[in-house]
Amino acid sequence: MACEWLDEGSEKLSTASTEGCDWWQSFGDETLNCLIEQAACQNLSLHAMATRVFAAKAELGIAQGNLFPQVQRVKGKKIRSRQSDNLGPGAVVTDESSGVSSGSRKGDVYSTSFDIGWELDIWGRYRRAIQSTRATHCAAIASYDDFLVMLCAQVADAYITLRSAQERLRITYSNAEIQGRTLEIASVRQRNGAVTQLDVEQAKRLLHNTESQIPSLQNAIRHSSNSLCLLLGLIPGDLDDCFLDKAPIPKAPQEVAIGIPSELLRRRPDIREAEYLALAQCARIGVAQSALYPHFALVGTFGLSSSNFSDLFSSASRFRQYGPWIQWDIFNYDRLKNAVRVEDARFQELIFSYEEKVLAAQAEVEDAISSFIRSQESVETLEKSAKAAEAATELALIQYREGAVDYTTVLTTEEALLLQQDRLVIAQTEIAKSLVALYKALGGGWQLRCGDDLLPKEVSCEMKCRTDWGCLLN
Repeated sequence: MACEWLDEGSEKLSTASTEGCDWWQSFGDETLNCLIEQAACQNLSLHAMATRVFAAKAELGIAQGNLFPQVQRVKGKKIRSRQSDNLGPGAVVTDESSGVSSGSRKGDVYSTSFDIGWELDIWGRYRRAIQSTRATHCAAIASYDDFLVMLCAQVADAYITLRSAQERLRITYSNAEIQGRTLEIASVRQRNGAVTQLDVEQAKRLLHNTESQIPSLQNAIRHSSNSLCLLLGLIPGDLDDCFLDKAPIPKAPQEVAIGIPSELLRRRPDIREAEYLALAQCARIGVAQSALYPHFALVGTFGLSSSNFSDLFSSASRFRQYGPWIQWDIFNYDRLKNAVRVEDARFQELIFSYEEKVLAAQAEVEDAISSFIRSQESVETLEKSAKAAEAATELALIQYREGAVDYTTVLTTEEALLLQQDRLVIAQTEIAKSLVALYKALGGGWQLRCGDDLLPKEVSCEMKCRTDWGCLLN
C-alpha cells in the first residue's frame, strides 16, 4: 500500500478523512439526497443481502450450540415381536435398545428414554468452527456494506445520466430554435433573390439533423428514469414527477477529501469481506486438523422399559447406560492430512485474493482521481470554446442577414455551437461521474446503514410471524 496518492499535490484534493461522510451531500442536490436515502430503504437486492446476514447469524448460533451436549434426545416406542418357532425352549423376546426381555415367543416391549452425548472439545474443533462462522457472519455484513456502496454510486450515476440527458435535450431544442430562425432568414433572402435555394436546403438539412437527435435523448431520459425506478424498488413510471423536473447536472465541490491510502483497508467493505473470508478459512484448517486426534465424549441413556405398559413407570422399569466414549481414525491419516492440506490451500488462495483486492482498490482510486482532475481541466477549456462558438454564431447570423457572409459561414458556426455545447455537457457529466466513482472507490456510502435496521419493519414482522427468529432480527 502506497503512502500517498499520485495526484496528492493537486489543489482540488484534500487528505482530510472522509470517515462517516455522506458524500452525495457534497453535490448540494436535495433530489439526489432523497433518491439515495429512498434506495437504501427500498432496494430489493439490498434486502436480499440483508437476509444473508441473518442466515449467517443463525449459522453462528448453530456452531455455538455445539459447545454443549450435541445429543439431547427423548425417545418413546412400543416394540411388538415374535420369535421363531424353531428356537429352543429358553428363547426370549428382547428389546435391543433397552435390554429388557420377555419370556414368551410373542411379546410387547414399551420403553421411553433420554439419550445424551457430549463430545469434549479438547482439540478446539468446535471453538474453531465458531471462529469460522463468526468470521463468515462478519463477511456477510461486509458484503452487505459493499452492495450499499455500489447502490449509492449506481443511484448517483443514473441520476447524473438523467440530468445530463435533460441538459443535452435542452441544448438541442435551443439550437433547433436558432437553426429554425436561420432557415426563416434564408427563406426570406431566397424569396428576395439575394441567395439561391441552396441556402434554404442546407438550412433545412442542419435543422432536421439536429431535430433527429431529440428522440434518442428522450429515450435516454426514459432509460435513466427506469433505472432509477429499479434501484428504488419501484415500478417503471412510478418515479415522482419532482425527480423528473429539469435541473442542472450536480456540480462537484471545489475541493474533495480523499484521506490517505492506508485508510482504504478499513473503509472499503470488499477488503474487509476478503479479510473475514480468509479468517473463516483459517479457522477451518483447525477444524480439519482436529480430526487427526482422538475424539472423547460422554454418552448415556436413561429411561424406562417394560413388557407391560401398566408397569412402565414403576421403579423396577428404570434402566441406565452411561460412560466415556472414544473414537480415533488411526488408519485414515493420509485422507485426514490431505483434508487439512485442502483447507490450507484454500486459505492461501484467499490471502492472494485479499492482497489483489487491496491493490485493485488503490488502482481504482487513482483512476478515479485522475479522471476527476483531468475532466475538470477539460471543462475549463470547453467552457471557453462554447462561449466563443455562441458569440461566433450570433455574429455570423447578423452578418448573413446583412449579406456580409455566405450561408456556409453560418452553417459552420451553428454546427460548431451544437457540438461544443454538447461536448461541454458531456465533460461536466464526466466530472460528476468521476467524483461518484472516486467516492465509490474510497468505500463511501456503507455508513448509511449504521444504527438502522437492515430490513424494513414490515418485512421483519412478516418473518417473525412466519418463523420464531427470537432476537436475531434486531
